[in-house]
Parts: sequence; C-alpha cells; structure tokens
Amino acid sequence: MPRILFVHHASPAGGAENSLLDLVEALDDNWEPIVACPGGGELAARLEDAGARVEPLALTRFKRTACPLALARYFFAWRRGVQALVKIIKNADVDIVHSNSTTAHLYGGAAAGRCGMPAVWHVRDIAVPGIAKLILPKASACVAISQFAADCILSSAGAKAEVIYNGVDLELFHPGDGPPENPAVAMIGQLVPWKNHSDFLRAAAKVHGAAPGARFLIVGDDLFGDHPGYKEKLAALAEELGIGDAATFMGRRSDVPELLRSVSVLVLPSRREPFGRVVVEAMASGVPVAAYREGGPAEIILHEKTGLLVPPGDVAQLASAVMRLLRNPTEAKEFGEAGRARAAEVFDRRQTARRIAAVYSKLLETRG
Repeated sequence: MPRILFVHHASPAGGAENSLLDLVEALDDNWEPIVACPGGGELAARLEDAGARVEPLALTRFKRTACPLALARYFFAWRRGVQALVKIIKNADVDIVHSNSTTAHLYGGAAAGRCGMPAVWHVRDIAVPGIAKLILPKASACVAISQFAADCILSSAGAKAEVIYNGVDLELFHPGDGPPENPAVAMIGQLVPWKNHSDFLRAAAKVHGAAPGARFLIVGDDLFGDHPGYKEKLAALAEELGIGDAATFMGRRSDVPELLRSVSVLVLPSRREPFGRVVVEAMASGVPVAAYREGGPAEIILHEKTGLLVPPGDVAQLASAVMRLLRNPTEAKEFGEAGRARAAEVFDRRQTARRIAAVYSKLLETRG
C-alpha cells in the first residue's frame, strides 16, 4: 500500500488545515496517510482522533524580511526541517510527499528531492512570484484549489497546476430544520485585513438602517497573531458606524456547522481569495451567500442561483445583495437549496480525495 506523507507547517486549524483533515479522512483504503506537522496542537489532535498516523515535526513559519540575521535564522531552520523530513521519509518508507501549503513545500519539496521521490505542491494561497519560481522545480505535480490560484502560478512561475476544488463533509455541513427566527448575517474566517472585515461592517451598517432587527456576526480570530490590534480597530469601526450593539465578535468557534444553520446570509467580502472554503460550507448548509465577484468565490457561487456576486469593493451593492436575500425569504431558500445541490455535485470531499488519489497514481506510474 503506497504511503503518502502529508507535510504541514502550522498547528491551529484554519481553512487549509480543515481541508487537509477532510482529505486524509476521505482517502480510500488503497493509501496509507502519514502526516508530519507540529505535535501537541489542534491539528495533530484532530488527525489522531481521526485515526491518522502523526509524525510530530516543528517547522518554522517564514515571514517576508530583508534582515540578514532573520534570513540566516530562516536558512538554518529550513535546513533542520528538511533534514528531519528526510529522516521521517526514510524511516516510514514513504512513496509520495504531499505539501499542504507553499511554506510546507519549501521543506517537503526539498526533502522529497533528496530522497528521489515525487512531491505534490498543493497550492492553497496566492504564491509570491519569487517563492513560486524557487520551489516549483521541486514539485512533481501542482494541485491548485481554484482556477484563480492556478492562474496566479502560471503567471508568476510559468507553471500549470491541475485545479481540484476543496471538498467538505456533507454530513457535517447540512441544512437546518427551517429558517432562523431572527435574521443573522455572518462573516466567518480568519481575522486578518485581507479578508476585508471593514467592508462587511460598512455593508452591515447600511443593512442595519433598513433592517434594525438584523444581527451581524463576525466569527474567527487572528490564528497566528500577525495582526495585533486588528480586532480592536474593527470593534471601534462598528461603534463609529452605529452598529456596536448589533455586531458581535464571536472569536473562534468549534461549532461552525451548527452556527451556519442559524444564519440567514453568509457574506465574504475578501479580495483575491484563493478559494473561500466557508462559502462551500455555507452552501452545503443551505445558506445563501453574498460575495465579491473575484477569486475563488466567483468560481464557487453561481450568480442568481446559489448566491449573489457583486463588483469587488462595492460596499453599497454588497449591502443591497444582503438586503435582497433578507427581504425575499422564498428566493433565499431557493438559493440555499441550489447551493446544497451544487455542493453535493462539485464539492463533496470524497470526490476531492478521488481526484487527488488519481494524481498520486499517475506519479507512481511515471516513477515505476
């Protein structure tokens, strides 16, 4: 049975980590998954609960810098990480290395190369051109989570990537028994500036003026602590906009599937979003979505069928889209039902796993 070594660099469970967990759980019994990731953290615990074999491995998360001392520290950290991975690969008799992020592939691609085995780079973010060109030669195959992400790799590094959308657990994310009693509009995702929470709050202020009873939920946190004070700035903006009492910052939640079933509309105003996993989770839960017509959401959402897409940055149209869904419950229900059907057809995690497994099979046939 071929052994796949998944490499991931972070412990908190965000979108990339949840997608990795879904993939590991959904692979059929023809493959033996092993995961090298930080031990003792949330991701490792959830993988172990799912029955996966975890190899504890601490990998430094790199940040952009021009400081020579920082770059030197990064180099030695990278070298230690690669050496540790080589040891795991040899001891576990691994057949393919699958890097679950660009950072992970900095390590996994190099280690796989030293061991003479195939390496898969899972492109889950918008790669920096210089980094993409650096690590691309270490990839035997590139898998992108959206056409948008694949196009960015093509333009920045001249490489083609196979587009395989993230999948979700359709049993975990499913519609509720009926519409929520009170209108609730939610934004769910990491608390980082590029997600554009400020646009959500500005749109919420416009909606609040027309629908005073609506609640606005901001779910998520700054997982890596990269943006200190960001939440406080958003809370101050909510007060400034006059929606301090209507907007609730809920932090990280472990009950997102249940929470989605209590939501009327999901909003995603991020720009250059590589995929937008929460959009699929909402659709699977029968929740209509309003988002900017850009990046992954523009591929996931069928405009006027599973949700509404508006021009990027147009807060007024975003608010109008939310109001339309709140004022027209029959249409919102139809969008939700169509979203569930589309999630089942295109974004089932079992389908994602089958397509990823086909990539593995092709690599092993080529190698053999």
